Amino acid sequence: MCDGLKTVRFLSATCPSFGTYSSFAFCKSPSTTDYKAPDIIVPVGSYNSYRNSNYWFLSNSITKIFEYKLTVSTDAVTSIKATNAVFNGNINLIADSPIVSHGFCWNSTGNPSVNDSKFDIGNILSTGVYSYSVTNLTSGTKYYVRAYAINGEVTEYGNEVSFTTATLPSAAGKISGLQTVCQGQNSVTYTVPTIDNATFYIWTIPSGTNILSSSNSITVNYSSTFSSGSIIVKGYNDFGDGASSTLAITANPLPSNPGTITGSTSVCQGESSVIYTIPNITNATSYSWTLPSGATGTSTTNSITVNYSKFASSGNITVKGHNDCGNGIATSLPVTVNQLPVISVTNKTVVCGGSVSLNPTTSYSGSGTPTFLWSPATGLNDVTIANPTATVTSDITYRVTITTPNGCSTSYNISVKIIPMEKPQIGIVSVNSSNKNIVVWNKPVTTGIESYSIYRETNTSDVYDKIGSVPYSDLSIFVDNSSNPDVKSNKYKLSIFDKSGQESSLSDPHKTMHLSINKGQNNTWNLIWESYTGFTPSTFNIYRGSSLSSLSFIDATSGSSNQYSDISSPSGDVYYQLEVISPTLITPSQVNSSLQKTKESESTILVTYNSSRSNVATNSVELKAPTIVVYPNPVKNELRIDFVGGSTFEILNLMGLIVYNGNLNNSNTVQTSKLSTGIYLIRFKTGNTFEYRKIVKE
Repeated sequence: MCDGLKTVRFLSATCPSFGTYSSFAFCKSPSTTDYKAPDIIVPVGSYNSYRNSNYWFLSNSITKIFEYKLTVSTDAVTSIKATNAVFNGNINLIADSPIVSHGFCWNSTGNPSVNDSKFDIGNILSTGVYSYSVTNLTSGTKYYVRAYAINGEVTEYGNEVSFTTATLPSAAGKISGLQTVCQGQNSVTYTVPTIDNATFYIWTIPSGTNILSSSNSITVNYSSTFSSGSIIVKGYNDFGDGASSTLAITANPLPSNPGTITGSTSVCQGESSVIYTIPNITNATSYSWTLPSGATGTSTTNSITVNYSKFASSGNITVKGHNDCGNGIATSLPVTVNQLPVISVTNKTVVCGGSVSLNPTTSYSGSGTPTFLWSPATGLNDVTIANPTATVTSDITYRVTITTPNGCSTSYNISVKIIPMEKPQIGIVSVNSSNKNIVVWNKPVTTGIESYSIYRETNTSDVYDKIGSVPYSDLSIFVDNSSNPDVKSNKYKLSIFDKSGQESSLSDPHKTMHLSINKGQNNTWNLIWESYTGFTPSTFNIYRGSSLSSLSFIDATSGSSNQYSDISSPSGDVYYQLEVISPTLITPSQVNSSLQKTKESESTILVTYNSSRSNVATNSVELKAPTIVVYPNPVKNELRIDFVGGSTFEILNLMGLIVYNGNLNNSNTVQTSKLSTGIYLIRFKTGNTFEYRKIVKE
């Protein structure tokens, strides 16, 4: 008995005998009448023989009877690639004739046979599955395949199965992008045309790295050491790679590492034209320099000239090479910028011959003490001190150079400008013994005064003409030889001409007193006068005499008076004169202090002046000595001579030679344009008397 038997194959064309219990030969279980017999396979043409056989019990429950023959089936194709795949078949039944050949046949049109492409595996003795891996297929092509087996003269085919080979990506096109790059260049884009059938792109960059990208474009960053390589790309899908495309890349190098900067590492604020140099940098087409704060200079070469301002500070000088690919590595040189003193100066003004402290203000916080040097030395008391005193007679500019202990120097200019001197003051005006007005003043000890100019009021009020000058070296007295005190008083002013050619303002005026008298009753004489101008007199002293040489004090009156009556005057000739006392003592002086005497006219003792006298008013009819007035003095082209009485005159040079002579007839004008510049004497003769006047020819 055969529990679980499914199929029984018989090779004989007639049904064999199974004995007495044949009807139970294929029962599933002997204890039941529910027979589930297996299928019976019999040779072709013997179906009826087995069906009608009396050797076994046949019932509706017995399995079917089949005539068997060779059967083949085709299974699905597996492992499909672009050019290969695995065919699968199955031999289901084998007839009584042996299988001499089996395999697969295929084509691209359908219903393939052994006359198409095939692969024959050979004979086989048993049923079952079999496979074959086919190569050299064409990608992207639909194929039809059948399994087959040959049993004698009969070829049995399995069912037809179709499949399509995979499609590989197309060959990559030309890569576009930079073929020459710079070392260290970033974000360089390369692109290839879209590759058909590619689901991904495999990029190989010069570093040797493969990058799987979904894009036909890639961005590459090059290292600073890159020299050459290739960009490669190919398409990729699940079935394989397409043909690749290559683009050769070369790199332009960055500038090489720089060498050492040479140049001063310790400089001074304000120092200029300091040169720094670096050896030529390989691959550099230009150079980029940076400087410390407050330093200036530009250069694109391996050398730079630097100017340090007065406010520059310490820092680094840095340089790096540059070319079209960018900058190389920078190198630096530390530079110490040494501090300069901060100087504040104020320009000065001073009168000619005066002194002034230059007095610059200096601020220096460094170590040690700075030194000073002034130039020029003209007029300075010391050129090596911080605050010298300058005594000058003309405008001048001094330059002070201050040097710190570390050798840094800075210079500043201080200008000293000559300004006009303050106006001088007349000490006193008076009438001298020669009956001429004199102007007397005190003069300071100075080297800056060239001369004093004397001005007299004209016939127009407050309008003054210059009537003469007195060198500073002469006695500070001026005799107005053109004055006539008996006729009128005169008002005078004084100015200073310094050695720089500047004139001061005019002094306050001083005016002489003019005295006149008239006869009263009996022996009374009435005195009337113009008061003194220049200071306020407190008292008028009145002098009287019977001659010029016998004048003596008789009385005084208030400084506010301008008249007086002498009621006790003696009979006969009488002479009067007024005097006021100056609140200031005036001592005329000369530069030559050893000189004890000087001349006003012929001979005057050098005295201290403390009073002013008026003209002498008299009732005498005695003729007075001729009065001679010479002006202007100094003279240029024309000399005027005024006189009372007659005289002859001669002009003598300092050698005593007569250069001109003439006669005076009340007035005379002498042309002096042909006289040489210098000092001359005019000698006047009246009777047996000689009188001299000195003139200066400009």
